[in-house]
Amino acid sequence: MKQFVMYGAGSIGRGFIGALFSKLGYEVTFIDVNEEVVRLLNTYHQYDQVIVGEQTQTITIQHVKAVDGKDEQAVCEAIASADLMATALGANILPKVAPLVAKGLKYRWEIRGNVPLDILICENLNDADHIFHDAVAQYMEDPKWDTLVGFVETSIGKMVPPANNLEEATSPLAVRQEAYEFLPVNKAAIKTKWPDASQIIPYAPFQYFVERKLFVHNMAHFTTALLGMYEGFTYISEAASDISIQWIVKNCMAESAMALAGAYGVSYAKLQDHMNDLLYRFQNVALKDTVARVARDPMRKIKPKDRLVGAMRLCLENEIQPVYLCFAISLALSYVDQDVLEEVCEIHQDEKVYEWIQGDLAWLKKKPSLTQTITYLEKQEHEIIGSVI
Repeated sequence: MKQFVMYGAGSIGRGFIGALFSKLGYEVTFIDVNEEVVRLLNTYHQYDQVIVGEQTQTITIQHVKAVDGKDEQAVCEAIASADLMATALGANILPKVAPLVAKGLKYRWEIRGNVPLDILICENLNDADHIFHDAVAQYMEDPKWDTLVGFVETSIGKMVPPANNLEEATSPLAVRQEAYEFLPVNKAAIKTKWPDASQIIPYAPFQYFVERKLFVHNMAHFTTALLGMYEGFTYISEAASDISIQWIVKNCMAESAMALAGAYGVSYAKLQDHMNDLLYRFQNVALKDTVARVARDPMRKIKPKDRLVGAMRLCLENEIQPVYLCFAISLALSYVDQDVLEEVCEIHQDEKVYEWIQGDLAWLKKKPSLTQTITYLEKQEHEIIGSVI
């Protein structure tokens, strides 16, 4: 049986990537430092994948096992035996596991010869493939080592909130998620033979998929959560169903989509279909995803290349005026409660958008209703775009 190694047994690792490759006929070995998760995987060798929506379906994921991420020899042996590997750890963790992954690759080549390995990088971070490559490279002596390793960036569009007392499940490892199951991957980075599966979408140039995920999906999800917190909602589905929130989020998405269409020559109509699909999926009540979870870690999400500021920059590069995105940035800053516009966002006082965001922050301090805010943004959009024209 082919071997798939999943570094990270959390929501994405267990709920999406590991489950997908189990269905494709691989035995899946999870690497994780959570001792209880490792114990349960090695006790049951299966878990429930609960697909929720208008109808609920429970799928038993089989042929799974785990090794403790603190057991270096076991991790090295897993990497040595892998036909394919993936990470879903969180971008901040990648540099921390790089030394052990490098050690595992060396062990692989020592006992198997120069057998190549592709590593799917399943992280919500632009350039995560380059970040992980450079982190591993620090522990490699042979300058040609990376000719044997494909750092394959992916675009994770599936929404998998943390498990929380799944009444539909019989397994303590069960994961709740939506039905969406497509995995775009960077075709140009692949070095080995992959399974021919409809769920896997090799694509080049892949930066389009990376930016579509980050600047449309992640940006809209985060903005929905921020607006949901502003309105006092608990769940993303509640926020996404509010017509005022929908209006603001949809306009943020439209600005990003117009910029992507300009940057990559992609049909705006096709992007609009994707936007409408996302707005519908965000309203999935059964996911029980909270605004607090999606809105967490705002300092990371307002960095220059991340979902808000990165989308705003792409708009400026393509002569799209980011009125709604600037408002979303100001909304995120209102939760940070620190003056970090220049230091963290790298938006400087000599830029016009700096003035727009400061104006939005002053507006938010008045605690306006979202109806009032929409009127404010529509007026601002007219004034800004009119002045540019």
